[in-house]
Amino acid sequence: MPNTTKRGVSDVGFDADPNSGAIVTVNGASAQIGGTSLSAPLFTGAWARIESSHGNALGFAAPLIYAAYGRSHTPFHDVTSGSNGSYVGKAGWDYPTGFGSFDIQLLNGAL
Repeated sequence: MPNTTKRGVSDVGFDADPNSGAIVTVNGASAQIGGTSLSAPLFTGAWARIESSHGNALGFAAPLIYAAYGRSHTPFHDVTSGSNGSYVGKAGWDYPTGFGSFDIQLLNGAL
């Protein structure tokens, strides 16, 4: 992560490519979606499950995610390729994917 006292963006990565996103039903028809329309609800749902398992006492996710990074049994899957159009994914923390995607069960256990 860049040498800074502030958090970076992104914290974590989700599939935001509309070409590889999810097939959903919209008004009775199948549609493939991606981008923030897919990744934001996926993260929100995952964090809601983690919050619920901790009695809704965790609060703001970012400091907890940063504290979980680098543990011996990391809950993160590093994304090492691809780009967001401006920055390229690489090993470790990067601008397009942050720490990468996470395993909900492992992150929950790390918290």
